[in-house]
Amino acid sequence: MIDYVRYVFDTLSEGITIKSLADAKISPPSTEEAPALFKQFLRLRVSDPEYLINNIRLHEITYESTKYIAFTNLLVSEDALLVLEMEGILRVDANSALLLASLKDMSVRRVPSVNLQELEENILSQQEDSKEYIGHDLSELQDFFEPVVFFEILPDSVYRSRLVNEVAYYVASYSLELINPKLEPFLAEFRSLLSHDGSFMKQNIFWSMTSTHYKHAFLELYRCIESVYTLPRALSLKSKTGLTLAGHLVAKICIEELGWRRKEEDSLFRVLSLMPVSRLQPLTLSRLPYVNSADWDFTLPETNGKGIESLAKFIYKLRNQMVHQFDAENEITITNDDWSVLIELLVSVIDYIFVQYAAELPQVTPAAPSSTTSSIDFVASIGSSS
Repeated sequence: MIDYVRYVFDTLSEGITIKSLADAKISPPSTEEAPALFKQFLRLRVSDPEYLINNIRLHEITYESTKYIAFTNLLVSEDALLVLEMEGILRVDANSALLLASLKDMSVRRVPSVNLQELEENILSQQEDSKEYIGHDLSELQDFFEPVVFFEILPDSVYRSRLVNEVAYYVASYSLELINPKLEPFLAEFRSLLSHDGSFMKQNIFWSMTSTHYKHAFLELYRCIESVYTLPRALSLKSKTGLTLAGHLVAKICIEELGWRRKEEDSLFRVLSLMPVSRLQPLTLSRLPYVNSADWDFTLPETNGKGIESLAKFIYKLRNQMVHQFDAENEITITNDDWSVLIELLVSVIDYIFVQYAAELPQVTPAAPSSTTSSIDFVASIGSSS
């Protein structure tokens, strides 16, 4: 615990020389609260950091049956907090045990904008008043550190059994500072994908949602569809042979044992062919100003197959010009209005395929978090052996 207290003062005093700082301490809790807080401090486990985006870091924190997710530098509005609370993701104020353990184990740093002279004079010199000094208020010191927000995942929440990163992506979707305003019209659809319990490629969906450019948003969604390229042929093989294995296992066996390799453009066509035309018709693809877009209204059964084939070729060509360096004069020009329609298309495909064929796809199961090795464990071991 001394190490954790020293971390607080050492971090705050970086670049400042205060001889009396060795006498600084954290004011103790009341006699009534101390035993429970000390027990919690000993048993808190903080996972290694995950970098969500920019300087936003994520940690999973557990204490017995209580599960927290903590973010550094994430801003969420009060209105959003009410929505999350209704889904069993409750923002909580950290008590002194949770706060002290987290500051060090999460490597929370001092806010760069702090005025060092004021910090030295008003905060870090308090111990020099030996008559009045009983210790620094930890909650007061918290204001000089990077902002940390703690969420408790309640036991009855549907997110309780989800992977911590999946929950984090969903929570972070309510931080509008991360979202390109051009993508805000798709936020409801993105959140729907992130909230689903299926095997969505949620990291790619999050990267798409937080992209700075339409083309990056498009490409991350495309990668989600690319991940199920083997599904249509695997389902066809299952149907013809009477296999009962999940589709992704059938594809895996064919790849490993038969050296089967997918054909990307054909695979995209077959994935799009799994979509009911009723899901494609509302997307107004036919208004796109391209040669074959008249085939993309999907109103005539006899031309639907041709329309899906030309749409697949168009999307595949668009994907290729993003990931390969071609002659700029031969590239397809995409306007902002076009991007909106195309992103809506990919979101719709992902939503349908990953929900409709969930049983055929790999099932994601939560993994045990890796906790930081800290003096909490050291203190706990001493306590158990004494």
